[in-house]
Amino acid sequence: MNHGMLIKLLRTTKHIKQKTICKKLGISQQAYSLIENKEYIEKEMLQKILAALQTTPEAFEALKKILSKK
Repeated sequence: MNHGMLIKLLRTTKHIKQKTICKKLGISQQAYSLIENKEYIEKEMLQKILAALQTTPEAFEALKKILSKK
């Protein structure tokens, strides 16, 4: 599973709207939507998104490994 899909999964399971994340990141909804469609998200942006989702990088990596096994 790529970074964007995993971020979208985390966001939707926490019932957080894109609009909410955009406000926290200070970017447009269009820009955020593009991020959720990326294969790979740059480290700095990924860390900001994970913080906005109240998720640690370690939890993100663990979830990525679990889902890649399926």
